[in-house]
Amino acid sequence: MIFLIMLSFIISIATGYFFTVSLLPDRQVASFSYALLKICLSIGVGLGITSCLFFLWLITFNPDTFTLIVFDSFLLIASIILFKYMIRFNNNSLLIKTTLPDAYLKPSWLISVVVALFLIFLGGTVIIFLIKSIKTPHGYLDAIIAWNMRARFLFRGGELWETAFSVLTDHPLLIPGTIARIWYYIGSDTTIVPIIVAFLFTFSTVGLLYSSVSILRGRSQGVLAGLLLLSTVIFLQSGINQVGDVPVGFFYLATIVLFHLKDNLSKGKNDFTLILAGITAGLASWTKSEGSLFIVSIVVASALIFLPKKGFKKYIKDLLIWGIGLIPILAAVIYFKTQIASPSYVLDQGWTGIINKLADPTRYLIITQMMVRTLVTFGDGVLFLLALYLILMGKKYIIRDDIVTTFSIIVLCFMLIGYFSIYLINPVDLSFVVKVSFKRLFLQLWPAIIFIFFMIVKPPIIINDCSVDGNMDKLVNAKNQC
Repeated sequence: MIFLIMLSFIISIATGYFFTVSLLPDRQVASFSYALLKICLSIGVGLGITSCLFFLWLITFNPDTFTLIVFDSFLLIASIILFKYMIRFNNNSLLIKTTLPDAYLKPSWLISVVVALFLIFLGGTVIIFLIKSIKTPHGYLDAIIAWNMRARFLFRGGELWETAFSVLTDHPLLIPGTIARIWYYIGSDTTIVPIIVAFLFTFSTVGLLYSSVSILRGRSQGVLAGLLLLSTVIFLQSGINQVGDVPVGFFYLATIVLFHLKDNLSKGKNDFTLILAGITAGLASWTKSEGSLFIVSIVVASALIFLPKKGFKKYIKDLLIWGIGLIPILAAVIYFKTQIASPSYVLDQGWTGIINKLADPTRYLIITQMMVRTLVTFGDGVLFLLALYLILMGKKYIIRDDIVTTFSIIVLCFMLIGYFSIYLINPVDLSFVVKVSFKRLFLQLWPAIIFIFFMIVKPPIIINDCSVDGNMDKLVNAKNQC
């Protein structure tokens, strides 16, 4: 059984790796952080793509393990062929313009201490994750009655698996499909599989955040970003709970990171990184229904920011390239939503109920109060800590007119506006639904918020006890003077 579990994960991650490295730009200088970024992206992309293929297999064939393995094998071969083909044409390279060289930071032992602290903290959280997962192998209530139960319907339902979704939530099938696919490999619905899936998404998010910030802002800032995410208790607990908030948060972060990497291409006319960003955005919508709001937010925010800067033709071209990765996965989401899943309970109330709720001013006040209260208490007040750090350090100005960071901020703002709008028309008791759900909705955005924060804030630079403000010219001058 262990061999088959490993085989299923290896096929998924290897498929994701070849797709990822085919579309990412090369890094001219070997980098551990860039290698880690590729691995973390490969895990999420691989599990997501193979879950989409599993869904296609379910609706096309009678469930049979042999044909599933054949399907997976063909996808892996296709990814290898794509890699062989793309490596000839993907002449993009990555020129990081924002990294502050950690080699100039003195005393150097201070960086080593921070890195050691991060590794110790990471090891501790891995141990805690495994111990708690062993004690509660079925996860939190949501995982039991939603994600894992839906995976069992996919696995045990045979040809009648679709009937179960007429009464279940309309969230798409990335997590249940990933779990059920591996259960088909081993012929048993063991609880170890959802634990491994949750583990991979949880720590891939940490790895992706650390590596991306390290690449774009320096290793010391990457360590701080990773520590901040690991110290957010609700993040680790949500991973242990096996719910969908951590995986969808991974894809939000991945998409925004890829937009920033695309902005750092030094040469080449092929925007293959945008295709990968389309894939990760599509996989967000394949994970949870909120992912569709993420896609809409990207389209609207890009029209506001990139259209005036790039012009209509360039904007449409980039949007179409992004759509190459997005559309196939979005098609699976639309098919599932329209042909298999039950209608959303929000729409069951009819247009009259929706309009009445939109016209009720007390609902706006209740939602605002509860959302603000949640933000104030989130992570034991970590937002106040970030605000203080930003005030003390100031904003970076190594690169002016950073429209990608502005775009990312607007995307997250639109997500919050979207959450607010859905609450307005939600037929369930308003105070209850906001109290129960908004902290988890904000958690989905949290890794991306941390990433964007470190794109904005200036790191403290100390060179032989000479302080500079983060400007690269002053950094070099200070190094020469000290």
